[in-house]
Amino acid sequence: SRGNAATSEVLVSHFRGSVAEARMPLFRELLKRVARLERRAAGDRGGKEWVLKAEFGGEPAAGGADA
Repeated sequence: SRGNAATSEVLVSHFRGSVAEARMPLFRELLKRVARLERRAAGDRGGKEWVLKAEFGGEPAAGGADA
């Protein structure tokens, strides 16, 4: 896994004790603002991972622009 990417499972595990259930909708909205959900290459076990957008220190989107 890249240093600027994580699966949803890793994020949930990491923030489980820090984000109250009532704040999860806000957490998800903030996550969508700073990262994009991408498919991983099949050689990397497939699946999806959240990747930081370029403006937050991540990689540019494959299409060139982070939405």
